[in-house]
Amino acid sequence: MRKPRSIARYICELILPLTGLISGATLVQKGASAQTVTPSWTLTGDLNTPRYAHTATLLPNGKVLVAGGLGPNSCSSTPTSTAELYDAVSGTWSATGNLNTARSNHTATLLRNGQVLVAGGYAPQVFLNSAELYDPATGMWRPTGSFNTIRANDSATLLPNGKVLAVGASSAELISAELYDPATET
Repeated sequence: MRKPRSIARYICELILPLTGLISGATLVQKGASAQTVTPSWTLTGDLNTPRYAHTATLLPNGKVLVAGGLGPNSCSSTPTSTAELYDAVSGTWSATGNLNTARSNHTATLLRNGQVLVAGGYAPQVFLNSAELYDPATGMWRPTGSFNTIRANDSATLLPNGKVLAVGASSAELISAELYDPATET
């Protein structure tokens, strides 16, 4: 009698051949011969300021806003207030207005009006509840309504109604959530 296969083994027996077919797939363009497509990364321009624990937000104009974060030396780094814009067409970075508050481990959410909401995070020796808005038209930041509690390493999601849902924080005990309303800036 044949031994029954486990579900995991059965799935592997089905998926592995499919993976081989997908990885060996060819791209055929009209009037062209088949060629293998190999995914790859391409180098582009370097940031002006080395950073990590920052945010990167795709703007409606196609540029990417990178804001805040920590520098290259993790043991001695303090959050930065600098921000930069990446231009995918030229592959270059340019400075834009600085955040009002240096921060890392914050969130950034593109709002329906094209502005970027940056909220919470960590500043030197303190967790933040503050928030600010970036206006791509002017390249400037301005304060907006703050969280009711401090938040860092949380998540922020733009909801279909235009409000932003912030959930969690760096503390395992924090299970609360908050809504930001762009219409009232609260």
